Amino acid sequence: MSELKVAVISTGWPPLWGGAAIYPHRLIKALCKEGIDARGVTLTPEAEGLDNGTAPVIRLPIPDTAEIGLEDTLKEIWDGLLQGNRNSLLDKWLDRVCDYLDEEKVDVVILQNQHLVVEEYPRLQELIRQRKVVILAYDIDGAIIERLLQLSTPQLKGNDLLDSLSGDLREWIKHYESAPTYSLLSTHSIHEEDARLHLTTFTQSLINCAFGAGNSFVLHPPLDDSWWENRPLPRSRNGPLRVGFINPFQIKKGWRVIREMITRHPDYEFIGLHGGHPIAPEKLEDYLNRLEIPQSNLTMHYYMKNVQEFYDSIDVFLFPTLYEGYGMVATEALCRGIPVLTHDIPTIREATMDGAQYVQTSAYADMEEWSAMLQLIEGNYEKYAEKALAAASRLKDRQESESRDLIGFLDSLK
Repeated sequence: MSELKVAVISTGWPPLWGGAAIYPHRLIKALCKEGIDARGVTLTPEAEGLDNGTAPVIRLPIPDTAEIGLEDTLKEIWDGLLQGNRNSLLDKWLDRVCDYLDEEKVDVVILQNQHLVVEEYPRLQELIRQRKVVILAYDIDGAIIERLLQLSTPQLKGNDLLDSLSGDLREWIKHYESAPTYSLLSTHSIHEEDARLHLTTFTQSLINCAFGAGNSFVLHPPLDDSWWENRPLPRSRNGPLRVGFINPFQIKKGWRVIREMITRHPDYEFIGLHGGHPIAPEKLEDYLNRLEIPQSNLTMHYYMKNVQEFYDSIDVFLFPTLYEGYGMVATEALCRGIPVLTHDIPTIREATMDGAQYVQTSAYADMEEWSAMLQLIEGNYEKYAEKALAAASRLKDRQESESRDLIGFLDSLK
């Protein structure tokens, strides 16, 4: 058993359930399962009646923000980052974080730096000098992914694509690096980190292609064992096809495709879940009306404490995202034995291990294609449910292998 003491620093944590909050939480659970003394450090407080997660975490609220609440606190932080301003609220919080790390004698810090640009925070620079630091390369700016898709050709995949685009890629990333936003989440602007932790081999290859290979490791977002247990199997259908989707209210998440499928298939039942954080029912209703999403064959949940129950209530998971840093919801659906229909991009391929049904980028705007694929799954449901289960098994094997290897990777930093 490793004697490492690890802290994962993340501003977001459950009950926030966006990807940037879920991954650190699940990373801690994976480390603890392998016998590592690990815990999260976050500014997100608990919320009564919501799912606050089960991983060990130290919640350090920002001083003097209790009265304005979490939502307004995060908004103030976010607005400052978008304007390129150093943020006094984060300064205060990081002072508390550094004090905690000193008191607990933490060996390795994994920094989920979506909101943390190291050069702007002296205490964080001090932290990096004193400890082994792993930067969590969480995501890639969507505009860069979109540009890659525009430049790519069907004949080029993986490293061949990256090699062919290396010049354009460097220029694009350098352009975004200089912008006053988190773009590549400061992945390569931190020059004193000891290693990087990537969510996908595609992200790792992209960064290495543009900036040279560094000490890095890939851990695809892990799930706990419950995702493979107590599934309602074998999957079978009775009545109308039940089509599920999550977080539909952004163009990049494919709400136009979702709206069109709801309109084209009044014979299907559509079941949606707002993702990321709980939303007031009246705000959800406003979204639906403003985006002109039909509601006669739609059931929309503003929050579910156990998201596995959502997947278990549907027959097909529709995930028409334009681009993703990973696509964790597609992994979750497959692990519950649910066929997935999604967009064919490299990160989604890794999230699904070729176990989904894919619409090519060249056909993304073709609503007939999405509709035909849904009907194909409906007409051959048992076949695609079996394909989902096979992918779930591969995903579990990959996760177990990566989790074990991660311990050796972290031990090598000592």
